[in-house]
Amino acid sequence: MNTVAPARNDWTIANCDNEPVQTPGCVQSHGVLLVLRRQDLRIRQVTDNAAAVLGQSAEQLQGHGIEAIIGADGQCALLELLHKETADCNPLHLMTLPGPQAGAPGLDVVVHTLDGTVVVEIEPACSAEAAMPDHYAQIKKAVSRLQTVDCLQQFCEVAAAELREITGLDRVMVYRFHTDGHGEVLAESRRADLPSWHGLHYPAQDIPVPVREIFMKTWIRPVVDIADTLANLVPLLNPDTGAPLNMTHCALRGVASVHTEYLRNMGVTATLTMAIRSSGRLWGLIACHHYAGPMHFTHHGRAACEFLAQVVSLQLHAVENNEHRTYRLKIDGVHRALIATTAREGGLVNLIDGTLSLLDGIDADGAALFYLDRWWCIGNTPTEDELDTLGHWLTSTVLAGSAHPLYATDRLTQVYPPAVAFASAVRGLLAVPVSPDGHDPLLWFRPETVHTVSW
Repeated sequence: MNTVAPARNDWTIANCDNEPVQTPGCVQSHGVLLVLRRQDLRIRQVTDNAAAVLGQSAEQLQGHGIEAIIGADGQCALLELLHKETADCNPLHLMTLPGPQAGAPGLDVVVHTLDGTVVVEIEPACSAEAAMPDHYAQIKKAVSRLQTVDCLQQFCEVAAAELREITGLDRVMVYRFHTDGHGEVLAESRRADLPSWHGLHYPAQDIPVPVREIFMKTWIRPVVDIADTLANLVPLLNPDTGAPLNMTHCALRGVASVHTEYLRNMGVTATLTMAIRSSGRLWGLIACHHYAGPMHFTHHGRAACEFLAQVVSLQLHAVENNEHRTYRLKIDGVHRALIATTAREGGLVNLIDGTLSLLDGIDADGAALFYLDRWWCIGNTPTEDELDTLGHWLTSTVLAGSAHPLYATDRLTQVYPPAVAFASAVRGLLAVPVSPDGHDPLLWFRPETVHTVSW
């Protein structure tokens, strides 16, 4: 039988898409995790750091009822919660226990159910000296600010700033996934002495597929101490089922060494990550980094951040729709003006040489129109010889006879290898034929947007 927690195995960037992130078999050592049999609430599994956190060893607790930790009143409260609340895959705060020693912080007890078991997480609450932040006031202010912006960039900037104020972390980034899976930092709020990462692009492998799948099921992921030594679940497999514990919804879920090594290389000491979802997909992440040592995130603090991540996700759709509508209105206005000018003055050349040009209607760096047996260009475009070859490829392949005579790509060199010759200027292309036979194409060009990041 395997007794090594999967999170401790030698996962690498090359094979991390196969990493069992849902079943790591270990937890972050600041808290204790217990697995109870649903029928009698007896402890079937417990992490081996129980003595350090609770003052009772894993061996002492095995097989006993949960009242050994939370008392008879606590057990009654747990039974009532399981009867009245929907706890399936839904962590709920049960109670706060007194600290194990005088002056020690209390211990938050959080519970959820999964596959016929009861999963109990016990971790430090706020210290007695620290005042509980007014999360309601913080969230109310953040939501009010988010509702006042209607462009995506400003919306992401506000989200980053508000979450940094709530968490007190050194850097908060809003990270968006592109269609090919790679990510881009759209906005950030950071400590003044830190370098900016705004606008940087990161490969899709930075966020493996299993991690993305988890963020479609849970909203938030805390890592309190990157240098932490993990605590194993004992036994590793549930004695009743022989199965590993699915820790998708566990805040204490252990971290794979490949991930902590990656973060250490950046000087990160603690992280908090939240999902941004839109239209049933993982749109991006809110990634928070800390550099000044471990950072404890209490259950109530995480709940505030989780709620704000949900608000961001809900509001994001409206902001994107509004931005898209504004852009469409601009394009429609320019389109009407160009048609009117062309009809009044005659000839398509006014689309290039007029006061109002094709570049006013679409966000592009260059445009080219084949008209009167020659190319008419504006902005950043390939040479006429390169346009001749490109135009022939378009009209003889993707545009000719197409039921939808419009072609767009953001990877021109991959579909049209000769574009390598002008790749430094052009990577994206939108092509629309002017004539019914697919000839006389109208082309818009965008430049390369690749960034190189060295860790």
